[in-house]
Amino acid sequence: CLVHAITKEFVEDKDVQTAAIQAISLFAQRFSRVNEIGLCFFDTSGKMVSTLHALCSQFADELRAFSYRSRVYFRQPLKFTRAERLHIRVDSNDQLQTLAVDPRELRYFKLQMVFHRLDWLQVFGGNNGTSTVVFPNLEELDIWAVSYFQGRFGRNPQMPCTLSFPRLRTLAVSSAHLEDHVARALLQSPVAHLRLSSLIDEIIRISRLGVSKLTSLSVRPSFEYTETSQSATEKVNQLMRLVQGIPYVRMQLDTRPTQCDFGSARWPHLTHLQCSGIVELDKVLANVEKMPDLVCLELMVGAWRGDGTNEGLFFKTMGLKYTAPFVSRLEYLRIAEHRLVVDRAIRSAKDTIRELFPCLKSIVLNDEVLWNKHERA
Repeated sequence: CLVHAITKEFVEDKDVQTAAIQAISLFAQRFSRVNEIGLCFFDTSGKMVSTLHALCSQFADELRAFSYRSRVYFRQPLKFTRAERLHIRVDSNDQLQTLAVDPRELRYFKLQMVFHRLDWLQVFGGNNGTSTVVFPNLEELDIWAVSYFQGRFGRNPQMPCTLSFPRLRTLAVSSAHLEDHVARALLQSPVAHLRLSSLIDEIIRISRLGVSKLTSLSVRPSFEYTETSQSATEKVNQLMRLVQGIPYVRMQLDTRPTQCDFGSARWPHLTHLQCSGIVELDKVLANVEKMPDLVCLELMVGAWRGDGTNEGLFFKTMGLKYTAPFVSRLEYLRIAEHRLVVDRAIRSAKDTIRELFPCLKSIVLNDEVLWNKHERA
């Protein structure tokens, strides 16, 4: 049978804690077989943690899926031998010292940590006692906010472990640093879909290791507060040169605190662009012709601006500012804008927008389909 046990504790009421512990103990006694356990708890008192650890230990050898979220991880060892899906989230700088996983059955692994060092050999063990870790069935790996991957063998810091991902298809890395040998092992796998969200310099470093075999790449670069507009734009231009040849390239660009200079942007291989923050609409649209592969444009134009008067005026005068259609393949335009003056201006400019983008198939405003080519009368 498949049982999903979830525990949440947000209060300090001792009676509630006691009742929760009793319920967990009763659950462990009643079920002889459990395939999936999900834990989400914030009461890290010794009794609660030990009760949950006992529950997981009882079924660890047969669990197929396990998800965990708390401020700390178990202090006692816990090994998963048949797990296919693992999602571990620890909302602190607590160290992951007691997690042990047999990687042979693992198909999906998501790790969300804060300032943590992950030792692959410590968690997954070496193949036949060696420094090689093989994930024969892992198809998706999602790593979030792990500050450093420590791919080392035992106590010898000069001997990196060897990693193998023969079936990896999807990789997501957010705010994490990958050592070069770890990144190469991941990129040399048959991975087809890559998502990177980090400082622009880190994204460039990983991209230089080889991303040409990808089917899709999604990047969300961030910038140092001291980064100038010229420097930020040049780095994004550099990244776009590195990813040429990938069929689908999506960039989520948050223009806070650095405003990229769209007039100097050279992103000919970009297929999907999402802009949020302080967006200069006229420069973004004028630059569309420099992005011949762009198919989807998303504008979150309402963030961190005034009452919307300037943006409203822009949409009202689009037909005067741009008198000829753009040379563009743009098919989908999505705008998130909740200020009333801008909302009304966009609705009134719907026909003008369609004329400016001859290949357009859909206009979406705040999740409402404003116009769809296939629904025309």
